[in-house]
Amino acid sequence: MLQHFLTTILSKLAVRKTIEDYEKNQRENIGTLKPPKFVLVVGIVSMVIWAMLMFLVLIFSKDVTTVLVCAVVFGSMFALGLFLVLYERNFMATYRDGIIIYRNIFRITRKYACHDIEHAYYKDRGGIQFVFKDGRKLSFDKEESYFYKEIVKREHLSCRFKGEENPVIKVYLHPFLMYPCWTFGGGMLIFSIWEPGLLLFAILVLLFCLVCQLSKTTYDKERKILTRMRCGFSKQFDMKYCLAKPVYENGFIMTIEIYENKKKVGKIPVSVEYKNRARLIRALCRIDV
Repeated sequence: MLQHFLTTILSKLAVRKTIEDYEKNQRENIGTLKPPKFVLVVGIVSMVIWAMLMFLVLIFSKDVTTVLVCAVVFGSMFALGLFLVLYERNFMATYRDGIIIYRNIFRITRKYACHDIEHAYYKDRGGIQFVFKDGRKLSFDKEESYFYKEIVKREHLSCRFKGEENPVIKVYLHPFLMYPCWTFGGGMLIFSIWEPGLLLFAILVLLFCLVCQLSKTTYDKERKILTRMRCGFSKQFDMKYCLAKPVYENGFIMTIEIYENKKKVGKIPVSVEYKNRARLIRALCRIDV
């Protein structure tokens, strides 16, 4: 339930809004990619909240160690908010007449000629990576599909996964998502040494992280065995006798439903927060994402 709640919240706040904004952007200005405005709002709100918390710690805490620990934890969260602000303000990519102009969060701008694309690789979580003849690489995420699919179509590119595919696919919450959760829980646990009232909250956060970490899906393509593990308990599906059906939400495949004898026997989460989701979808549903 906790993992489903996390996935639902992230999907509602990030995926749906991102899709809507990118769709609007592409309708109004085909060939231009910019972050949605809500990224700026989230970044500013995040910076304000963590700055206020740090200010309160400085006022009410006289313990140097507590101040240092909070400075590290709150400072990291503040830096993340600053990154979102810079990303929304500075990032932009355009595609015109076979040329990609890419500007990063530091406003450093580079040009790429599409006829120099040597390989186009699918990314594990969705999205694509272009590799050019001079060795340069340019990546776009799944949420930016309205941009890069136009390039793939107009430049007649063929895409594939990089290297040989591992016969066993492991799908789990991406480390970049779990890292701040573990950091926050660990920071609260340390902080509870001086503020015992936070101990229960810290333990709940760490248990929540552990539940998410132990929930994963593996698929053995050679044996055609799909295994879904939740909280340490696993359930297997023999895909030689089962059918996998993708379930779309807001243009994304968010889950895969498993049917046996026309009866639904399981559901596998494959939302954008999961690593290797694209490989699993491709293997089970025979479609590219």
